[in-house]
Amino acid sequence: MDLRIRNLEQLDARAVTLPHGTEVVTRVDRVLGLRRVPQGSVGRVTKVEGDLVEVTIVGVGVARYARGELSARRVGQVRFAHRRADAWEALSACVVLDAVVGSHAWGLSDASSDVDRRGVFALPFQWTQGLVAPPEDLVSADGRVRVRRIYGTFGRYALGQLRRLEQDLRLAEHRAVILEWLRAEPALSLDDVAERLARVATRDAPSEEDAVLRAKQYVKQLYRSLADQGLLATNDFAALATFARDKAADFELPRELRPKNAYNLIRLLATATRWLRDGTPTFEAEGALRDRLVAIKRGEVALAEVLADAEAMAPELERARDASRLPRRPDVVRADALLRRIGEELARRWVERVAGPLGAGAAPAPEVAWTE
Repeated sequence: MDLRIRNLEQLDARAVTLPHGTEVVTRVDRVLGLRRVPQGSVGRVTKVEGDLVEVTIVGVGVARYARGELSARRVGQVRFAHRRADAWEALSACVVLDAVVGSHAWGLSDASSDVDRRGVFALPFQWTQGLVAPPEDLVSADGRVRVRRIYGTFGRYALGQLRRLEQDLRLAEHRAVILEWLRAEPALSLDDVAERLARVATRDAPSEEDAVLRAKQYVKQLYRSLADQGLLATNDFAALATFARDKAADFELPRELRPKNAYNLIRLLATATRWLRDGTPTFEAEGALRDRLVAIKRGEVALAEVLADAEAMAPELERARDASRLPRRPDVVRADALLRRIGEELARRWVERVAGPLGAGAAPAPEVAWTE
């Protein structure tokens, strides 16, 4: 039994709107300039305009397709797309807090910047009863509007992202080195590449054998990852060597290592430090910080330099935390009281059939159904 929103069987898997980030497979050939993008290419949805979908394909760039010319790569993604569409249609009127976020809120927007929104929604009372688990977030079709009930300490999050980016950069450098070796010497074996990588890797290992074994596992993870992305014909080292020889020059920087992620890291560290120091949040970047963030966003600053900047900011964040006037912990008593008041108000509107999306006009709660 699937205890989530159902009513999916009658919907066409090729008609439902695909959310941003969905991995898709193209169902038709497409010509971009002098290049043919064959049917079966794998990409990721980056923009939706009515029935037209922009897809970013690794090694190719952005191509536009009609919705019917694309299929979600995995069945689970189709199910998610249906649940997203159903939840948005039923509950978008229940958004109670809506705010502009992203580059427009930070004072870093330009002509190409999307308007991103985040907020909070309240579930109609009857959606909180019964066996079916209600949605925990709402996502608009273009991905610009997300509303949820999740929070986090973004100073600590930023430091965690710094460590992750440092690791991702190291792995990306390893990948670039491996592809260059194989492009120059296609006859290299897996063992040859692993031994070379173990010698240049900066991460310590208990022994030389451990270093070689770890390097070999990384090479295997690399060709498995590329195969999962549809970039290798087969999931093996020989296919990796062929890719290095024929296609690696067109390989794009991983999404997690692009300038946007790097400048968000600096922005989060700066915002958290100011908030801890001053006691009130200031989100819009100004002065030298804004100039630096704009330069990072444009790709004018090397990622390694950005990570060095972030490392230099970490001690100031820790000092601000130690000296902060903010309470050590959030006031959970007040937060709990607010949630209870909201719950009572939702129940009142439902029981008294008050006009509006949380009372008499609430969307019917989904029915539970068996999954065959």
